[in-house]
Order: sequence, then structure tokens, then C-alpha cells
Amino acid sequence: MSQPIESSEKPPVGNADLLTGTRGGVLDIDQVLREREFDWDKPIPTVQPVFWLEKVPVCTPGNLTTITGQAKTGKSSLLAAMAASTMVAGKQADTLHVAANNIEERAVIHFDTEQDRHRHDALVRNIARRANQDRPPDWFHSYTVKGFAPHDLRGLLERSLAQNANKHGGVYSLL
Repeated sequence: MSQPIESSEKPPVGNADLLTGTRGGVLDIDQVLREREFDWDKPIPTVQPVFWLEKVPVCTPGNLTTITGQAKTGKSSLLAAMAASTMVAGKQADTLHVAANNIEERAVIHFDTEQDRHRHDALVRNIARRANQDRPPDWFHSYTVKGFAPHDLRGLLERSLAQNANKHGGVYSLL
């Protein structure tokens, strides 16, 4: 059974008043508690989704979304519909009921780690067709990177994100 903490300026917290951060840094426990305590007078703004499926939010900023499934179950088609939805701004298109709101035309970056160059070419052409576009907008950047080692992929990804965020005023989505 835990003992009640006697009132004092700093209650004991084991042997330390510090936490180890997830990135190796050190965090002050009291500061963390102050920053993370609920404050009725400071409501958190509603997060605007990046993608919706049938009017249900499915992807939100800062979070990773994973699409998994067996071979030939439509993962690439869903990804193509998501990419196409960033190009249509509510217009009629073949997006499989996926919607996006990239009205600021920020960069949409697509890294294809599975398809060869021929299939990647066909996928990007399919994205444009789904969006009723002759070609993708200049803020859509798609790369075929099959066969690269993970550490090389990270370098390619970081460079693409930095360059395209700068060029287009931010990144709407990384697919």
C-alpha cells in the first residue's frame, strides 16, 4: 500500500527528479507535469484531418497511418485514390470516397518502395487519371526507390521533404 505524500515543496520521486527522454535527453519531472497538466482555460484546437474516408477522419497531422493487407487486395489503389484526392479539392473524381483538403497546394510526396520503374510510372499515371488531370500538379512529387537500403531511403526522404517543403510552403502529406 502506498504511503500518502507529506506536503512539501517537492515530493520524493524515487531517487531522481529527472526523466530520460526518448531521444536520450533529460527532462525535469516538475516541468513535464506543469506542461502536460490539463488547463480548462486553454482548450486545445481541433485537429483538422489530412484524409477522410466516407466523411470519417482517417489520417491526422503528425501521425503515421499504415495500410496493410495481403497481395492484390487494393493497397496501391487506395494509395492512388488518396494521392488523387489531394488534387481535386471537392471536384468529382475517382477517389474511392477518399477526401483531402490541400487547398493551399502544399507538397504531396510519394515514395514507392515496392514497384519497379514501369509499375511506378503506371501508378502515377493512374493517380492523374483518378483526379481527372492531364498530369499531376507540380506540387506532387513521386519517386520510385525500390532496392535502396533503409539508411539511404532515409537520406532521400529527408532531402525530398526539405526541398519540397521549401518549394511549396510546406508538406501536406507523405505517402
